[in-house]
Amino acid sequence: MKALRLIFAPMSTFEAISTANRPALFIFAFSLVPLLLLVSVVEGWSMIILGESRAFGHISKIPEGLAIKYEAAHFILDVLVTIFGAKFLINVSRSFNVPATWRQGFTTMAYGYSPVILLRLLDAIPQLNTWMCWGIGIVLSIMILYHGVGMVLRPDQTKGFGLYLFSIVFLVVFSGLAHFISRAVLKGLVWK
Repeated sequence: MKALRLIFAPMSTFEAISTANRPALFIFAFSLVPLLLLVSVVEGWSMIILGESRAFGHISKIPEGLAIKYEAAHFILDVLVTIFGAKFLINVSRSFNVPATWRQGFTTMAYGYSPVILLRLLDAIPQLNTWMCWGIGIVLSIMILYHGVGMVLRPDQTKGFGLYLFSIVFLVVFSGLAHFISRAVLKGLVWK
C-alpha cells in the first residue's frame, strides 16, 4: 500500500510515483477507490459490531442502514475532496505560472489525502475520538504534501512553497468539512 509507504518514506515513494507517471484514472481506480472501499468496509463493520462512542464514553451499536449511509457519504465526499482538490491545485499552480496537468494535480491530491483516509481505520476503534483520528491523518497529509508538491508538480522552490501552503489550507478545510458532514449523516441530521 502506497498510503503506508508515503507515511514512512514520503520522498522515495513520491519519486517512484512521479517516475511511474500513471494516468489519473489508473490512480483513481487502483489506488484511491480500493483504499476507500477497504476503510469503508472496516469502519462500517466496526460500527455495526463494536459500536460507536457517544456522549460521555457511552458506546452504542449503529444500525446497519445508518452505517451504510455514513460510509457512502464519506466515500462520496472523499472522492469529491480529491477531485476538487486536484482542480484547485491545478488552478493555483497555473496562477503561479507552473504548468500543471490534470494527472499531476490528481496524483498529488490523491496520494496527499491518503493518510486522512487511512487513519479512518483507527476510527474503527470505538473508544478513539473521530476528530483525533482525522487530526492525526491531516498532520500526516501535511507532511506528505511537502514532498508531493515538489516531486510531482516540480515547481521552482519559491513557487513550490506557496503551492504547498495552498494545498494544505484546501485539504484541512475541505477534508474537515467532509468529515463534519459525514458525522452529521451518522447523527441523523443529514440524509435521513
